[in-house]
Amino acid sequence: MTVVLRRSVELTESEDGSILLDTARGVYWHLNGVGAQFVRGIQEGKSLNQVTALIAEHYNVDPETMKRDIDALLRDLKKARLIEVRGE
Repeated sequence: MTVVLRRSVELTESEDGSILLDTARGVYWHLNGVGAQFVRGIQEGKSLNQVTALIAEHYNVDPETMKRDIDALLRDLKKARLIEVRGE
């Protein structure tokens, strides 16, 4: 499975944290630290499993717990039409 931002979506850093901005629809989504690291990882071309493992290690969290959190984030971002999931 490959996860990518939609073409019109950009990751923006602000004083309040990271934001996904859909320039075509004028929609934005505030990301917490985990969400921002996730988006940066997929932008760097890392696999979903690689990104999940790196974040779990960074926050010293059980990998299965992090996988559930990342799965929830994926569902939310997909529902908001900010990402595309290919090869499901």
